[in-house]
Amino acid sequence: MALVMNDWQTKSKTFAEKCSYVFEKKLLTDCEFHVESEKIQCHKLILAMSSPVFQAMFFNGYSEESVPIIISDIKPDIFLQMIHFIYDIPIYIQSYINACDLYYAAKKYLLTFLEKECINYLLEYLNHSNVLYLYEFSKFHDEIKLRKQCILEIQLHTTEVLRSVHASNMSEDTISSILDLHTLNVPSELTLFKMVEEWFLSTIDMKESSSTQWKGKCYGLLKKIRFLSLTTTEFAEGILTTKLLTDKQKLDILLRITKVMETSMGNGLCELRQKRRPVNIKSTKLLDIQDVSEIRCDGSEWLTSLFKVSSPMDLIGIELYFRSKCKEEKKVDNI
Repeated sequence: MALVMNDWQTKSKTFAEKCSYVFEKKLLTDCEFHVESEKIQCHKLILAMSSPVFQAMFFNGYSEESVPIIISDIKPDIFLQMIHFIYDIPIYIQSYINACDLYYAAKKYLLTFLEKECINYLLEYLNHSNVLYLYEFSKFHDEIKLRKQCILEIQLHTTEVLRSVHASNMSEDTISSILDLHTLNVPSELTLFKMVEEWFLSTIDMKESSSTQWKGKCYGLLKKIRFLSLTTTEFAEGILTTKLLTDKQKLDILLRITKVMETSMGNGLCELRQKRRPVNIKSTKLLDIQDVSEIRCDGSEWLTSLFKVSSPMDLIGIELYFRSKCKEEKKVDNI
């Protein structure tokens, strides 16, 4: 055994390589985690070097010697990913659910660099199919940058977002936040009313709940719908038969859509007639230039550069940096 140890100790060039080796071979371990049926052996010092939580657990008198540590709130594969990160073993995040679970583990043990890696993954793979899930995730964990990107995604792709698998599982607070947005890409306010109606009917059993209870719960959302921006056709298609409004409320809305009456409805519903403003934002970001295959500047007025980037892009301009008389200058050409 001594020969084997001398071999890895002398041949492993970096500290990270040594850490990876002793973890994978279970050498010199002094603590053990039980995560469901999995048993994971580690090194207290290495864990404590990365996490103040582990430092307190192992070196501040909070843990008994040689007692297995039970982990009940993290899945085995997620906990192992986190441990691999600590030991500088490459990890590969597989999905946004994986990233969210790993983020929870990282936050629990105060692994800030792993938290950032998870958030960066979520920002890169944010789309209309997962944005509702990630919006609620970002609010719960107070991740402001992710939340802002989620709001932008909702604004840009509102119709697709409301058709996604997570739409029926939205919280009331999320729906309320969407209805508070003045800019949304929806063909009509009827789309937003249908969102409220479908969500409400799927979450509230009106036979079990009292009329006062469910109507009171629904009113907080309905008062944010811009009913007066609807056409008479849209009213007939989506509002006339709904159970979420009283007959008087429907009549009040119709009389003002047709402009038979111009006075306030006086029932607490939204009085705005303006439609939601559409959103058309061209996003810009710095791209990682992965491979430059040609750069040529032959003294003529043309400079040629061929390169690959890390993401799909629309090229809207070029910034050229060059030196003239020992001073750095910048020239911007739009194309």
